[in-house]
Amino acid sequence: MTEDKKLQKQTTKITLETSRDHCFKDVPHKRSNSKVMTSVLHGVKQPLSGSTFFEAMARYKQQESIREEKPVTRRRRLSLKSSCSSTVDTSACTESSSPKDEVTSDTRSHLPVEDDVPNLPDHTIHESPEIYLQKLVKVTCDGLELEIKKARSLEDFFAKVTDAQIEAYTTAVVTVVRNNDLAGLKELHAKGQALNCFNRFGESLLHMACRRGFEEIVGFLLEQPEVDIRVSDDNGRTILHDACWNPSPQLKICQRILERDPTLLFIADNRGCSAFQYARPEHWTIWRKFLLENRSLLSALKQPSIQKQFAKAT
Repeated sequence: MTEDKKLQKQTTKITLETSRDHCFKDVPHKRSNSKVMTSVLHGVKQPLSGSTFFEAMARYKQQESIREEKPVTRRRRLSLKSSCSSTVDTSACTESSSPKDEVTSDTRSHLPVEDDVPNLPDHTIHESPEIYLQKLVKVTCDGLELEIKKARSLEDFFAKVTDAQIEAYTTAVVTVVRNNDLAGLKELHAKGQALNCFNRFGESLLHMACRRGFEEIVGFLLEQPEVDIRVSDDNGRTILHDACWNPSPQLKICQRILERDPTLLFIADNRGCSAFQYARPEHWTIWRKFLLENRSLLSALKQPSIQKQFAKAT
């Protein structure tokens, strides 16, 4: 590079920096702007006048504004897109978070036809299975209304536990039931083990099997004619209480119990809680449908002896 060109370049740079510092001495500028200005103005081979410098600055500001607008526009688009997505997700969540008990028209079309009894209560309405049971009994049992009663208030309803039955509650039989060992239970029974036995708190083998959800054990015990089903422990809990207390709905076990005696649906423990009050609210839909499908078992409630003890006073 010749000496004239070097001198001309240095003169141009000094002139530009002096003009810029003089015109913008009170205006703070970003460091990045200085770099861009230097790169832009280095291409000028002649000293800039004041007007030329301002024109260059105007062009630079315009370019900077365009560069700044593009990311903002993109962010706005992304924001709009995300807001639309969130709108869709929100509606989806709203539908999924609706009560589980709600049944759509499509779901109702798959339910069994209920033409045997007119005016059956709607099992899709969100209510406790205990309330639904009262409605179902009234419709299916010719207007019968039964009252839930505490176990300790019912005389001669439950079997009396004897000392011999407490002695028969041995470690061996408790172990096989606790381990869900049906073969072992049958073997003990074949050797003379009594199955209608209780511990000192009034809890039977059926209580234990129902509470643990052992379907085969429960089925085997219910098949034995000597095993009492109308039993309650010291807290007034029946085998149906323990079956409904299980974390998972034990539908088969409860069906077997109701086949033997549906009256247990109207027994409350010492705290006044019926069996269905032990059921979890998230399972209410399942229990209402269970009652509807097994409503034929409720006809046994029309027996005079049951009405005498459980019928509501008029």
